[in-house]
Amino acid sequence: MDVIEVPDGVPVLIGQIPLEHLDFVIARRDQKLIGNPRHGGEHIYEMD
Repeated sequence: MDVIEVPDGVPVLIGQIPLEHLDFVIARRDQKLIGNPRHGGEHIYEMD
């Protein structure tokens, strides 16, 4: 993933792949970014 710094006041855009990688989902009803409820809101890391 690439990350860039943007000036203050510029909307931040986060794509679906980084959200999935970080185990976050968007709660559409509340319009908030939350931890994945499938994992109790906790971060889950897969070990290969």
